[in-house]
Amino acid sequence: MPNTLLKTEAKILDKIINRFIWLWISLSVVALFMQLQRAEISSMDWVEVSQSVLMLSVWMVALFRKKLPLYIKTSLITLVSGGIAYLGIFKYGLMAAGFSIIPMTALIIGMFFDRRAFWSFFIFNILALSCLAWGYAQGHVVQTFSQQAISMDPGHWMIFIFTSIVVVFFIGMSLLEYKKALGIVVRNLEQQHKKMEHLASFDQLTGLSLMTFAEKKIEKLIAQRVKHSHVAVMFLDVDNFKIINDHYGHEAGDCCLQFIAGAIKSIIRKGDEACRIGGDEMVVICDKIKHHDDALELSNRLAQKIAAGFFYEEDHIPVSVSIGVSIAPYHSSKFSELRRCADFAMYQAKKNQEHHVVMYSR
Repeated sequence: MPNTLLKTEAKILDKIINRFIWLWISLSVVALFMQLQRAEISSMDWVEVSQSVLMLSVWMVALFRKKLPLYIKTSLITLVSGGIAYLGIFKYGLMAAGFSIIPMTALIIGMFFDRRAFWSFFIFNILALSCLAWGYAQGHVVQTFSQQAISMDPGHWMIFIFTSIVVVFFIGMSLLEYKKALGIVVRNLEQQHKKMEHLASFDQLTGLSLMTFAEKKIEKLIAQRVKHSHVAVMFLDVDNFKIINDHYGHEAGDCCLQFIAGAIKSIIRKGDEACRIGGDEMVVICDKIKHHDDALELSNRLAQKIAAGFFYEEDHIPVSVSIGVSIAPYHSSKFSELRRCADFAMYQAKKNQEHHVVMYSR
């Protein structure tokens, strides 16, 4: 898993466990207050003393929560939750609020620890509850209080209700937090995926498509070609590009390619595609060409627009291009063959001093 995702997960888990610590503190305030009231009537037994100590330990964890590592902090809270739950079940049996705490403890272990820890807790929970059930059933564990009295005790009900509220709130907020974080991660991954797709499909200097994309595009256009409509392939090469690079520098050469790419984008229509093959070679794919002359007219307009040249710093740099044109399906229905034909026509245009655009002829 990438470090950024690990950091994001750790941040979410730390936020969740800190929220749980504060929930436990609020629960411990209510529980300790009720136990102190009971202590005025009858002395606290070892179970209530143990639960009180565990609840007070939450305050210590809260006090040092920023200094404690996430693993230690979570381990302590898990032990406290489990200890309070099982002690309560041991004393109160089926009337214990601890039954509400066990699912929350399981959630913490599942979120913060590995699969082995979760299954260990799962097995321990089955064994512990089975032993307690057997102990109550066989009379080895005997309640020293009246269940009716507990049922009528407002304090016990208050703890039970408050514990249930804490459990529901913690589980709900944890899942919502995870859902929110997962949504952010998914959106980031989608953005990265789109960025990677863009990098894989488009030339970063000119913004034109790459050759692999062009091949799929023309095959699709040819397959979808309507009756009496053609697809034109224009193979474009910059004349004397090496001279521009040598005389003005490579940055000027980059500006030249960007200028030509901008001219192509301003000329082509919706549905057409422009691609950079490499170096100073580019391919323009034009869809729904009614006649060969339409492809030549579009190519000539492009050549004239590029011939206006561009400014680099304070220098005006003249530019010219040679364009070879092939037509699908007249010359071929395969992109590789259409490219070869347009490439051949482009070299014919380079040899021709008067015409910068040449249509391939057999």
